Amino acid sequence: MRKWLLTKAAIGIFSALTVVVIFQNCSDVKVSGLEPPSTVPPVITASVKPIDKFCAPKGAVFGSPIRVVILLDMSMSNIGSVNTSYDESTGLAHYSIDLNDGPTDFNGVRFDQIKNFIENCGGNVNVKYSIIGFSNAAQFVRGQSCLSPFESQENALKTVEAFKQQQIADKARGSGSGAYPFFMGFETHYDHAITCLGNKIQEDLVLLTSEKPEYHTFFLTDGLPDGNTAALVGQLTNIQLATRTSASGLHFNSVFYTSPGAKNQSQLAAATAVLDPMTQVTEGPAAQTILLNDLSTAQSKFCTKIKPGSVVNYSLKTIYAVNLTTIMNKNTISADSDMDGVSDEVEKNLSWDPINYRSTGILDGLCFADGKDKAACAVKAAALTCAKTNFSFGMSECDRAFATKIFGKPLGSIDADRDMVPNFLEILRGTSPLRMDMFDNPASDGVVNIEKISQGLDVRSSLALWPVESKKMMQLSYDSDVGTCDTGTKQLNYTIDNVPLIETLAYVDPSDDASIKLSHLKDENVVIVFSIWQTIGGVTLPNRLYIQKWIVPLIGDPKSETPKFLGEF
Repeated sequence: MRKWLLTKAAIGIFSALTVVVIFQNCSDVKVSGLEPPSTVPPVITASVKPIDKFCAPKGAVFGSPIRVVILLDMSMSNIGSVNTSYDESTGLAHYSIDLNDGPTDFNGVRFDQIKNFIENCGGNVNVKYSIIGFSNAAQFVRGQSCLSPFESQENALKTVEAFKQQQIADKARGSGSGAYPFFMGFETHYDHAITCLGNKIQEDLVLLTSEKPEYHTFFLTDGLPDGNTAALVGQLTNIQLATRTSASGLHFNSVFYTSPGAKNQSQLAAATAVLDPMTQVTEGPAAQTILLNDLSTAQSKFCTKIKPGSVVNYSLKTIYAVNLTTIMNKNTISADSDMDGVSDEVEKNLSWDPINYRSTGILDGLCFADGKDKAACAVKAAALTCAKTNFSFGMSECDRAFATKIFGKPLGSIDADRDMVPNFLEILRGTSPLRMDMFDNPASDGVVNIEKISQGLDVRSSLALWPVESKKMMQLSYDSDVGTCDTGTKQLNYTIDNVPLIETLAYVDPSDDASIKLSHLKDENVVIVFSIWQTIGGVTLPNRLYIQKWIVPLIGDPKSETPKFLGEF
């Protein structure tokens, strides 16, 4: 049984879990803290310990590159039915949704199951995904969804979440007159989906030179086809013939889903009469449609259709917790309500906004590192060719572009320097996201950067000069020998024994980040648990980074969210 405690002696832990060769560049070491705040609210310790568990992930190794195409039904029957009426005086149509008319997936469970599949069954750098929505809505009929590229596991998860958010938006919209007002359509278009599939595969094959990928398609629908069986089978047969010499394999699996009380339960026989022959084109004469009477079974049924060369197990490399809403200068903790790397008090002194993480036009922590000149940062940010969206854990595309200007090289992966601290956290805490500096000790006090970050301390300040009380130091303990999860992997239990808390302002995260939202209410602290996993058993794949968000209030019980996969490095 192993138990670790992230305390002042944490360097022993990290040394035991990973071997790192350090080439310290002393020329860029700076021992200087943030300007001390003029007033400091009191620090208290959480009265209830955050306690939860992680399940070790699984991975896979494939003999050839894998391309997974998910054709995703985006028809209104998932949330209800579309009612249409016409106003004879204006000639306009009026559309509304009956949310109680036997919906098949009112809560968007299919999106969550697809994300589970991507995270747990197909996670590998050799696997790429294309998520294609289909219905008769304008953006699908015109082929816009066919533009969905083959993308990484990390980006595919964001794409699936974007589709889910569109369904949520349609549920909230309600009705409209004139043009059809909804993102989703009120009919399924099988033929458009299959046309998209063929175009996407041909587009991918043109870009490849020596690789011969294996294509796996999951065709998820809750509705009847709009075309005849022979035509649909013919479309798939033509795709199969076109890829016979250029791909190592083509698989097509039809999936018909429903739920208790759904209107489409009476359509099962009619749907499978078309879907079975479509599946049999690639899977043989005995193949049948995957039936999902309960969407909670989707994950295991998807996983069995992709046969990896070998399954890869992971073991924990590092786990630590960070209170993002606090920031320490020397031995004084201050609030950082918007979690941008600059304390509320310092932001007020600079005439920045303490609840706007981009009050300078860019991530405030980046502007602070670049000279603290708000006007100059805004000019530099405006000159960038980038989008203020496309977030990846706290940083937009523009933030990453600005960081490239500061650090001289693109950040690349979620942990560009592979030192077990993601880029965003390094910027917030004043270390370099492009130099393996976690075992540096710029303050020359015997406590390296990774220890200080995991305990919430100031990496720039010496503990010998400014001692820190134990109640202000985060402590996390864990035990990995506690049993097995439902996935068949090891279970890890952890406890955060000491959570220093501070008064905060309410903050609303405006990002489009599908992995995590950092919003919180007044006097709530946001604590993130980071866990990094490495492969075992002689197979080398990238490390996998997971995060779990905790909301820890000054008064009351802490609440956690489900752990999220953040990326590979």
